[in-house]
Amino acid sequence: MTRTQSICFTQHVWLEPLRVLAIGWIFLNHVAEQLFGFPLIANPSAEWPPLHERIVQLQPMTGMGLWDVPFNLLRYIGWLGDAGVQLFLIVSGFGLSWSLLSRQHSERLDVQGFYRRRLSRIYPLWIGAHLLFIATWLLLGLGLSPFSKSTYLSLIGFRATPSLMYYFNPSWWYIGLIIQLYLVFPLLWAALQRLGPVRLLVIVGGTALIVRLAGLLVLSDYLDAWQRGAIFITRLPEFLFGMSLAAAFANDREHTASLLRTAPVRIAALIAVLGAIPLSLSLVGMALAPAVSGIGLFVLFYNLLAQPLPGTTVWRWLSDRSFAFFLVHQPIVMTVVHPAVTNPAMTMVHILLVAGYSLGVAVFLEFAVSRALRSPILQLKRWSYRRVGLLATTTLIALYASLVCGELLVRRFDPQEALGWGERLALEPSEPFGWRLRPEQTTRLRWESYDYVVQSNSLGFPGPEYAPPKNPAALRVLVTGDAFTSAEGVDTDQAWPRLLERRLSDLSDGRSVEVLNFAMTGYGPNQYATVVETYAPIYKPDVIIVEMFVNDYEDVLISNEVFHASIGFNHPHQHSLAAVLRLSQLQTWIKLRIHEPLAELVTGRPRPHGSFLGQFSALEHTGPVADPGAQAIVKERLMAMAGVADQIGARLMIVLVPAPVQACSRDDLLYFPRPLDLSDPRFDTTLPQRTTLNLANTSGVGYFDLLPALHREAGACLYQPRNLHLLITGHAVVANAVADALIDGGYLKESGP
Repeated sequence: MTRTQSICFTQHVWLEPLRVLAIGWIFLNHVAEQLFGFPLIANPSAEWPPLHERIVQLQPMTGMGLWDVPFNLLRYIGWLGDAGVQLFLIVSGFGLSWSLLSRQHSERLDVQGFYRRRLSRIYPLWIGAHLLFIATWLLLGLGLSPFSKSTYLSLIGFRATPSLMYYFNPSWWYIGLIIQLYLVFPLLWAALQRLGPVRLLVIVGGTALIVRLAGLLVLSDYLDAWQRGAIFITRLPEFLFGMSLAAAFANDREHTASLLRTAPVRIAALIAVLGAIPLSLSLVGMALAPAVSGIGLFVLFYNLLAQPLPGTTVWRWLSDRSFAFFLVHQPIVMTVVHPAVTNPAMTMVHILLVAGYSLGVAVFLEFAVSRALRSPILQLKRWSYRRVGLLATTTLIALYASLVCGELLVRRFDPQEALGWGERLALEPSEPFGWRLRPEQTTRLRWESYDYVVQSNSLGFPGPEYAPPKNPAALRVLVTGDAFTSAEGVDTDQAWPRLLERRLSDLSDGRSVEVLNFAMTGYGPNQYATVVETYAPIYKPDVIIVEMFVNDYEDVLISNEVFHASIGFNHPHQHSLAAVLRLSQLQTWIKLRIHEPLAELVTGRPRPHGSFLGQFSALEHTGPVADPGAQAIVKERLMAMAGVADQIGARLMIVLVPAPVQACSRDDLLYFPRPLDLSDPRFDTTLPQRTTLNLANTSGVGYFDLLPALHREAGACLYQPRNLHLLITGHAVVANAVADALIDGGYLKESGP
């Protein structure tokens, strides 16, 4: 707090308690939104529901017995907590004006000095808060990403767009507003000197209300940001009231104070506060409601706080920490306050603990910033500012250079899957399948524990290419599937279709064997069917093998356009300079190696990437495999492929690959989330197998389950310990198992039209 502000606050004993009450109300607002949801009243948006729904939401809660009353009070008082913003705006306008008026009534404003004082008041803590939450992101994955441009736009105080307004910490939109008000304050100060307090409030404030109303009526896509205060003019009336009140106090303090305490003014203030509630239910009313309620509440609080309260030192101490508390409290509330109220008493205690913890973090932030400001480098005289700027620039460049070095180290020693799929360098868009390998290309791929070589033929599929005319004496097998067959993590010539070809050749008594691999990473039932419909009539195989994976019930619902976005065809080349400068691999490495494991340890929630690699969702009773809609589409695709097989006289067999967690133990898979246990009732460990068998039977298609062959009880785990797919040994086991299944099932008998 500056010396002038201290004088201002000492002369007006109500200011410090009012700031504390305002920040406390804002805190309760954020708690209430976490516990009870976002209020519709006073929050118009493009999706604002009809009036009756806004009113219905205000009905009291029931079901907690004696706790109904305190929780409803918390809900209503919290939902009205946006009024704390109005009070802050009034106090800001008052404080700025009074600090000037108390020195000299007609003092000319030193604009440069004013900006320097205001920015030095806001930016040290503002920058400190950003650095604090960047640090929490680096350590825990919760906070501000140093890799996001939004972080740096927020750092300079720009939060006026819908995407930036609520970025990371939603309440920080207010900082963007107050910076705008500081920037225009010299103009408002000149207007106050020229017009006087009453005409300033009527003319400028009235114009602002008209502009606010116009925006509410026409800016449907920007409605929420507009009414909230993304542009300063929409919240100018409250700020101007504070300025005008300061001028009135400077002109005749005793008369102004007495006027605010008269019964008619207090009654009018109460009517204004109560009247603002119905006004907040309509767009037109919302043009007036914030200013009306803010001014009314200010008058009521002034009457309560005009006399000195006990504990002046405490009020001053809390007031001095209000800005830091404002900056840090909402991320804490959003992280630790959850909507499920199972124990009302403990919830109330929890709220108090959150408030205390937030205050502790605020004190730490203030201490750290004050220590930094006392450092020799920041105590240089004005003539050294250029050197300070040069040092700051050099420091930022050095920091970024160190991050680039980290990016290069990750790429060299632990490459990640970033800017799309790890296989993207080998892929290209292709109709009608959606994507394929780049034709006749050999690509080395390194990502997330993988290091393998992919070789493609002229059709854009892995492995050798055979001429369409078939030797009548030869056995031809057409295989399609996803990354378990194409194959991910192993060289193309080590994929199980290649090994199957050799195995069948050994067992065929000299009969020529051709296994055509039309599998592709990421393919699902839609692509399998398209491959069979496109190539089976051309190559006329004796046997068609469709390898399915347990996630196919998800893939069948995804369009090629969504797949293209996931693959990353619109991103820069993964080895390009742009990709390096984006720090894409370093970001992914920090997320997977630091953030998710730490978050799992602290919160007890499964790490998302580990859950994905293990494919736990495929085993859930309510997961995608159990979705009737997905099952129906999978069946359609199976029947379509069966129809093609019948037309060319081929046999069709489904081969189902199990999820890694079905075949391997917790200790085998290094990503296995500790909080997850397959004995949990929500999991059905054979659901994919039973579902796929049923669909195959009803579609007239052969079925072979690879779970027995790949299960760990048959030997060591055959899946990659750090990724999703099979080891080389796993491909060998699959090739042998499929060969035996073809022989035992009579699939290798000569067939043809």
